[in-house]
Amino acid sequence: DEDEEMLGGIGSVEEALLNVGQAKYKTVLIAGMDTIRSSTLKLLEQFVEAGGKVIVSGEYPTHVDEVEDSGFKFPVSGFKQIAFSKDAVLSCVPSPLATVAADDIFGQLRRTDDGGLIFAALNVNCDERREGATVRIKTELPIAQWNCETGEQVLIDAESSNGWKSFTTDFPKGGQKLYIANEKSSTCSRPQEYEVGEDSTISGSFDYSLSEPNICVLDAAEYRFDEGNWQSESDVLKIDLQLREMHGIEMRGGEMCQPWFTAQQTLKELADVELRYAFEIEAMPEWIDLVIEEPEKFTVEISGQPLDLSDSERWIDIAFHRYRLPAELLRVGKNEIVLKTRYKEDGNLEAVYLLGEFGVRLDGSVRKLVPLPEQLEVGDICPQGLPFYSGAITYHVPLPGDTARLRLPEMGGACAEVNGQVLGWDPYEADISGSEGSVDVKVILTRRNTFGPLHDTVKDRAFNGPVHWMTVGDEWSDECIFEPAGLLAAPEVF
Repeated sequence: DEDEEMLGGIGSVEEALLNVGQAKYKTVLIAGMDTIRSSTLKLLEQFVEAGGKVIVSGEYPTHVDEVEDSGFKFPVSGFKQIAFSKDAVLSCVPSPLATVAADDIFGQLRRTDDGGLIFAALNVNCDERREGATVRIKTELPIAQWNCETGEQVLIDAESSNGWKSFTTDFPKGGQKLYIANEKSSTCSRPQEYEVGEDSTISGSFDYSLSEPNICVLDAAEYRFDEGNWQSESDVLKIDLQLREMHGIEMRGGEMCQPWFTAQQTLKELADVELRYAFEIEAMPEWIDLVIEEPEKFTVEISGQPLDLSDSERWIDIAFHRYRLPAELLRVGKNEIVLKTRYKEDGNLEAVYLLGEFGVRLDGSVRKLVPLPEQLEVGDICPQGLPFYSGAITYHVPLPGDTARLRLPEMGGACAEVNGQVLGWDPYEADISGSEGSVDVKVILTRRNTFGPLHDTVKDRAFNGPVHWMTVGDEWSDECIFEPAGLLAAPEVF
């Protein structure tokens, strides 16, 4: 639809060429279309009449302007229909002037005004690398690779044969390469070559720094309604759902009435609700903060004593209010936080969070606050006292002598930063020349292990919606399920 919108705005026919802006095409391929715009059909008919070529791969569209009986009859005169297959399409288009001998590599070739060529290639497979792929470009001109992040160009050492130049390269997961063939390319410097030796990995434990306090998520609580009997511990979102079902109000989700609309209505008061969140302290930290949402709707007690909610700081988002817990109300062993509220139609029962300089050990559903590890091992940080942590971790990595580059073979996080260089995609490599003794590797995590879904057993969902925080049956786990985070494999230097 976007292509057709573009054709309608800037498409025109000139001799045997279809002009789309400044681009010119001799052949148009139609595939996988159920409906086509009448304006597109008219433009393509003009194109065919002028000598252009239109190929339909597979079935013709069945509708025009989304109408089945539109007056247009397929096949349209001058359109060529072929099978929906790679070989059939390749047989109908000119022989390519550039190729990549590897699966899942898509490419585009463009001529420049100075007679050169620009070849862009992309690995559309985001799960697998393509090693040692052979690239061939029909040119006698020198070829340079253009780094789209830095603008740097380096000369490619290519072999020439029968008017073609060829070379091998690796394509990272989802990685792109851009090559330019012109006379200017000969002036580019050659790339510096590095080899990863047998002793290139840096394993072991690392000193580290956290960008923010550690987090302990309390998302299950004992509960009671209207001063009834206390019920056994349950996920707090499922407690909220149970309360809504009891009183016949809609569950929270993308289809519920929005808060701005609900606030204009007279809200029913449904029940008095108490939530009792428990955690254990094995080693008393210097301080602990409590984070809750909508404090104006709750009273909070720690070890039976009220917590002052008159003043708070914010944490991560303006919805989260942060309070220091009085040290005299905390004890080694079991501790309880009780939230009380008069639940109304616009009510929300949520997880609460503990922040502090502590580690977290999970014993089933029990959260235990323990000392932070002195160092972090290579591997997932979740079993190392940081299961819910979602800030950034800086690993202080020692260097074995003179090294020029550092590579992160596997990482759990959004991206990493090394010497001011952001490593956002494979290959996760950085220039560390000039670093002496050690280098800081900062891994920026995602917020997934804090905000979830933490109990959904289904891996690799295409998306997460509200229902995935309250799955049932085999798709639910009482124990938390985390995404591996941190440096998951030893860094390599070379």
